[in-house]
Parts: sequence; structure tokens; C-alpha cells
Amino acid sequence: SVQKSLGLLKASSTADGQPMAEWIQGTWAFDAAQVQSQARVADTATTEEVRRAAEEVLNQIRATIGKGSESMRWRFTPTHIETHHAPGGSRADPYTILDGSIPDQLRVRTNDEGREKTMILRREGDRLRLEEDPPIAVVPHIEMPSYFRRVLESEAPSTVR
Repeated sequence: SVQKSLGLLKASSTADGQPMAEWIQGTWAFDAAQVQSQARVADTATTEEVRRAAEEVLNQIRATIGKGSESMRWRFTPTHIETHHAPGGSRADPYTILDGSIPDQLRVRTNDEGREKTMILRREGDRLRLEEDPPIAVVPHIEMPSYFRRVLESEAPSTVR
């Protein structure tokens, strides 16, 4: 069926009844090494001076990625995204799938500390790539998507239930 080829299951759905992609369900751990390897100076850095400055900042960021984030986890259920951050604790927020028509990719809307946020979730092998939609540059002229790796449920810390 078309739904099966898209990785969608009728048995699992979001709170508003939309089909849920089976591959996203489960626990994902922050992957600092992948974030470091994929972070780059953006094409918006058009002059050599801007590129050099962005490279300097990027090298500083690469040196700090992962410090304190080793225990960061995201768990996707059919209706909620549960997040666990060591310093910030755990919380669960409902989400809605806006688009699941591209295999291995979902566009979802959720809340982040009271702010509505749209994200692109893309499966890349055994990793999950997260980007805000539209993309936002936390640091000007630097592209740095977040990456997570699948975690066996036995390895996952208890999160909001």
C-alpha cells in the first residue's frame, strides 16, 4: 500500500488522527560527534573576512558541543515528543504531523516552552536530523542541524510518562 511504502501506519496516529511514521517512534540520544562533523559555514558568508570570522566561531562551537548534552534524549510517542535534558529536566509536548509525504521525513508542529515551532525530522541512516522550519541560524553564517541516534529502550532514561 502507499501508506506502507511511506512508512506510515494507521494503527499509530497523532492526537488529531493523522498517521504516524513508524520509524520516528522510540528514543533518540543527542549525537554530538555527528553535529560537530556536519556543522559548517553557510553560503551566506560571502566575503573572506566573514568566512574567517564564522570559521573561528564554528571552531569554538565544535569544542563545546556535547559538554552537558550527553544525557539529552528525545522520545517520540504517537502523540507526544518527550524531551529529557539533564539541566532542564523532562517534559512532554503534543505534536501534529503537518506533512509525511516524503519517505524518511516528517514536518511537525509542536510547542517549545510555550512557543509554537515547526520542525523537519529526517531519518539519515540510523540517525535523526532535526531542523527548524524555516531554518534559523543560532549563530549568523553557521549551519548546524541537530543529530540524534537511535537508543534501545533499555538504554533510555525514564522520561515524562
